[in-house]
Amino acid sequence: MAKRIGASSFCDEDPMARASRDAHLVREIHVSRGELRARLKPARPPSADDASITTDGQRLDSKEEVLEFLAEVDAARRAEPEVGMATGSADPSPNIPRIVAVLNRHAVDYLLVGGVATIVHGAAATTGDVDCLVEGSKKNLHRLAVAMVELEARLRVGRLDDHEVAVLPVVLDEVMLARTEISVWRTDAGNVDLLTALPGDSGGRLYYDDLVERSDLMVIEGMTAPVACLDDVIASKRWADRPKDRQVLPELRELSRVQMAVE
Repeated sequence: MAKRIGASSFCDEDPMARASRDAHLVREIHVSRGELRARLKPARPPSADDASITTDGQRLDSKEEVLEFLAEVDAARRAEPEVGMATGSADPSPNIPRIVAVLNRHAVDYLLVGGVATIVHGAAATTGDVDCLVEGSKKNLHRLAVAMVELEARLRVGRLDDHEVAVLPVVLDEVMLARTEISVWRTDAGNVDLLTALPGDSGGRLYYDDLVERSDLMVIEGMTAPVACLDDVIASKRWADRPKDRQVLPELRELSRVQMAVE
């Protein structure tokens, strides 16, 4: 069902109440918690192949690299002394309704992408984390940091165990988030990956502002969450070209064909 709603800050308020702001036509995709939960899997233990942070196109996957990055962030932070900070404990079980509720309550501008987006669009896929493409302004990254603090987020570092990660000097705030292209976190609602851009078909980068106008809307338990449209999900999977991306692409293309025929 298509409904005309506001384009920004999909919060818990009635979407129709925001229809006068930057209205655009989006599809609503209703998903039950049971259906979604059936496609979620426990997060696997971190491995040496994981990168906790990607910045300037470089994956940081060792303790030394992460510490060097955190030192650089701390130097940048000293020029902006009035930013929020916190770290916390984590629970690896995915809980998408809780993550959505917290992001919405803090008015974070984001899009669900990655595995969750493929599931929402109907693919028979599974995922152990929640990928969020976030709008990169300082104000939005501050709201995001506050939301992640509420979720008790802590950095995931593939070559470190939980005890080693816990003592890293991680300050979760907009200064750190602004210096990352991808950062991966464990929270009390499961694993969350934060991205500031997605790869496009041409190899260029697609940002939140590029995708939000054609996004769809997931509705779950009365809450709404913006989801990257199927064509953008396909484009990002095609460019990423990992085995799991290649595996799901035929089904996504068929879903796109069916969707176009219905519309």
